[in-house]
Amino acid sequence: INRNYGYSWDKAPAGSSSDPEDATYRGPSAFSEPETQAMKKPLTSRKFIYCMSYHSFSNAILWPWSYTHEAPADKRLALIGNKIAKFAGYKGEQSADLYIHGGTINDWAFAELGTYTYTSEMGSHQDGFDPPYAKVAQYWKENWPGAQYMLKTAENPSEAFGPDLEAPLTEGAALLANGAVAAEAFFGKPGTSGTGMALQKVGTGFSLPSGGARRLALVHAKDAQGNWGPFTAVWSR
Repeated sequence: INRNYGYSWDKAPAGSSSDPEDATYRGPSAFSEPETQAMKKPLTSRKFIYCMSYHSFSNAILWPWSYTHEAPADKRLALIGNKIAKFAGYKGEQSADLYIHGGTINDWAFAELGTYTYTSEMGSHQDGFDPPYAKVAQYWKENWPGAQYMLKTAENPSEAFGPDLEAPLTEGAALLANGAVAAEAFFGKPGTSGTGMALQKVGTGFSLPSGGARRLALVHAKDAQGNWGPFTAVWSR
């Protein structure tokens, strides 16, 4: 069914089929099928920042365009896609690099709605298009960090240009942030970047102050170019 969406429906016929018995049948016209119409309704009902479509298989994170090798002008699309891919341990690539095909939800939602749209192709060639249920836990573990990252950056996808903070695994450890020159914390709710409590730099990371009541801190870091990264929630010591 992922050949029946609008925008690139008729732009890459080689990657789809006009044969109703073919697995890549694109339908007689764009949005001719009830399944794609059902997807179109919620996506056009409000302004979504992200859309992630989970598929099988290839162990890859894909983004527009599917119908051409020309890269989209918005650099955030590939930047965020590559970060999601890294979290999952997958390969990140533009959809067309897998093979040219049109009529996908990625092309339509990004072109028509401005939504940052990705596809997670879960599983290896051995898993195939119908992977075993026993792999669900593995796929969840691989894809959950990317889902968290989209939630973190949904308010401002440009935060992807800034450094990412890695929350400590042990009590009292420093938050890691490669390439960061400064970090700050807010308590209660995030404020304007540059107005929070400055954190002490410790090696390649930053440390929250110790003592006092244990509080939930929202922290983020800045690189040398002045780009602030997404917020991470951690407990103060």
